[in-house]
Amino acid sequence: MNVRRLPAFIGTVLLSSTLTVTYATAKTTNIVADTQISQLTKNPWLREKLPKNTLLYARIPSIWSAISYKDDSFKFALGNKNFTQTINLIQEASSEWIVKADAEIKPFLALLAGQLNGPIEIAVVANGAMPQLMITASLNYTDTRQLQLLIDSLIKSKLIKAEIEKMQQGSGLLLTDLGATPYRWDNEKKRLNILVALGGANLTALDSAFNALIANIDSPMLANELQMDSSKQGLYLWFNNEAAFPIYQGMTPEPIMRQMQIYGVPQMKSLALSWGVRDSKGRIKLQLEAENSGLIRKMLPVNNNKLNIMTAGEPNLTAILALPSVEKYNSIEQVLMQMASDSSSYKQFKAAMFDQLGFTVEDILAAVGPELVGISDQSGEYFALRIRDSEGFTAIIDKLAQLPGVLKKQHKINGRETTYLKLPSMFNDLNTADMQELPYFITDMLTKVSTHLYWQIEGDYLIMADLPQVLQDRQMQLTEQTLEQWLNNSQHQNLRHSTLAISGSIDDAPRRLYYAYLNALQALADVTGAQIDTFSLPSAQQLSLSKQGTLGLQIDSAEQHMAIELTFESTPADILLSGQGMTTVAGIGILAAVALPAYQDYILRANTTRALFAASELKQQIAEFHFNEDRYPNSQELQQMDLAPYHSDDYSMDLQADSGVILILFPATGFSRVQRIQLTPTSSAQQLNWDCRSDLALSIRPQMCRQDLN
Repeated sequence: MNVRRLPAFIGTVLLSSTLTVTYATAKTTNIVADTQISQLTKNPWLREKLPKNTLLYARIPSIWSAISYKDDSFKFALGNKNFTQTINLIQEASSEWIVKADAEIKPFLALLAGQLNGPIEIAVVANGAMPQLMITASLNYTDTRQLQLLIDSLIKSKLIKAEIEKMQQGSGLLLTDLGATPYRWDNEKKRLNILVALGGANLTALDSAFNALIANIDSPMLANELQMDSSKQGLYLWFNNEAAFPIYQGMTPEPIMRQMQIYGVPQMKSLALSWGVRDSKGRIKLQLEAENSGLIRKMLPVNNNKLNIMTAGEPNLTAILALPSVEKYNSIEQVLMQMASDSSSYKQFKAAMFDQLGFTVEDILAAVGPELVGISDQSGEYFALRIRDSEGFTAIIDKLAQLPGVLKKQHKINGRETTYLKLPSMFNDLNTADMQELPYFITDMLTKVSTHLYWQIEGDYLIMADLPQVLQDRQMQLTEQTLEQWLNNSQHQNLRHSTLAISGSIDDAPRRLYYAYLNALQALADVTGAQIDTFSLPSAQQLSLSKQGTLGLQIDSAEQHMAIELTFESTPADILLSGQGMTTVAGIGILAAVALPAYQDYILRANTTRALFAASELKQQIAEFHFNEDRYPNSQELQQMDLAPYHSDDYSMDLQADSGVILILFPATGFSRVQRIQLTPTSSAQQLNWDCRSDLALSIRPQMCRQDLN
């Protein structure tokens, strides 16, 4: 076999999972009569036997597990008898196909394509001063010769240095970078066990470690796993910081340890990452289990969202932001101000806000929140905002109504009191440099287009839209279903503790994804030469696949943990199969990705042009000084120059002594650093020539400054 065909084979196989089939009885769908579902890969073995002193557990699934039965919405699609038999045919054909592969890679391909029929499990266990690694895997080897071929290949590829002791009855000793590494093959259980220890280990130590394993149902890993991957089959990494911290604490330098204490590392119990299934949906999740202490936990409020908002028919998209309380806001503000090198601009903003509006950020947070929810359902798009203090909220609205250009009116829609608030354009200052750079018709529109808001009070929530018709349609289409019920029952997302979250439904995603799986099977059959019967596989209609799929992202903060989680129907690629359900979201994202950077570039280019124009007068002064004195100004002479006229909010000027170099400095914004344009004079005949270099992005540099500034 030509090695060049290898990536195509592996890439196609990566859509799938491994060997021997175990059957389980499950509830049938409405149409498919076959009640048997089957699993291609074996379940993990080590997870239920972790020693109490386990520091880390890792589960790496077989590549075939991607299309093996899991308890998600595709369990009948990927677990039905005909689908499993088709995969078995492909596996058998791949084994014959691999025989033609180059000798050096043949054992690796065989391992990937069928011999590894369960996850690789790794446990790092405390063992005195130095932990040891226990590695185990289920392999479909018929005899030890296949294992020996794998070892020989590992030695040839220099992943293993040598064999210290040749294999005898499935056991041996390998030489690795960490020393002697024993292994033992159990032919009856089809399991390979390996022990890795710094400085080396022997077969006696391996047998002692694995024979001591007993069921440990109280392992904190099992409790964590339920929150991450209840299928017990996906990728899963768990770090037990509670057990590991006393070990690495003594090895950590004191300055680093002080920083770790500030961030609350000593109080952290565990950190886990998973790609698996929970509550019938696929999920990728990163979770930190820690009490609400330390700098990391202080940055996010602990949330307890109550999403008892009635919806108009079936929602298709919602986004949630949990606003902090005044106390939490002040705490976050204090931390950020301590971390910032200069907080004067922020303080000026708060002072200006109070002077112009008559209320503060704290006043707003005391009046509303924590739940700020955007909803798209059959009535349209609207916001729901919880009112904490109705009197405080009314006071803020009354102060807004007194501002110039603000209009407030009361109206009734179907007997419901409705408030209308018109706010003037935020681009109301024509005298700014940015506005003066724009054409008249654009500034005219920007200064005239107002913000129109309409809202009604519904229980504890303010329901707000940009058109009264949305509120009217919502009243006519209200159901007994709350947003929380839709999230729990349809989306299988619990957003009670979310600080920020989005959840949407994708039209026809399950059907499209299932047919993508079937196309992958056909491609695998083409590559391996397997003779499969595509007609035997059920259709999406026969499987009663759901009309809509779920796609969601959430950042959670609860009393005992914080997490970020991506929820999908079966794979993260669901978004690529989305229909109209997420088109609006994608459109907004594309618009933001294209329009906002383009506008920012326009502003920055205007700033650089103004800065170079301002520097032209300085260039003239330096040229006159040079031809009069035959040198450039020194530091004392530069101090006598007044540079104030050459500074603005968008840039500043700096002159270097004895060289005549002019530096134009653009302040840092967001995450960017200070950027520069450097003008360097060189004398020739009766004039100065100026070399221009810059570290600004090429898209905003003037044409004369294309050279990079090192």
